[in-house]
Amino acid sequence: NGFNAFDIFKFEDLFDKVKGKKKCAVEYLAVDKKLRGQGIGSKMLNNHISPYVKKIGYRNIILETNTQKNVKFYKKNNFSVRSVKKVNLSHGDVKDWVLAKTI
Repeated sequence: NGFNAFDIFKFEDLFDKVKGKKKCAVEYLAVDKKLRGQGIGSKMLNNHISPYVKKIGYRNIILETNTQKNVKFYKKNNFSVRSVKKVNLSHGDVKDWVLAKTI
């Protein structure tokens, strides 16, 4: 159905790995599987989320992901990896990346 969803949750001092006083965390960024690869996610980040976050007074966007594919996407959109940790889950270990972008 082409539904695109994102939620922005504002937190101060959420991750110590990101310098600066004001940070905003993107909790969810999703694009319908049928619409991926068309630049929709990048446009959401660069044309909507980043300007909105800056407008409300935040200077850093942070997020977490546990897939290498997402890390590649966020790096393409000027995020940098701030930390990587191994998380032990009942079904096995996964990597968890914290990424950030200054706006």
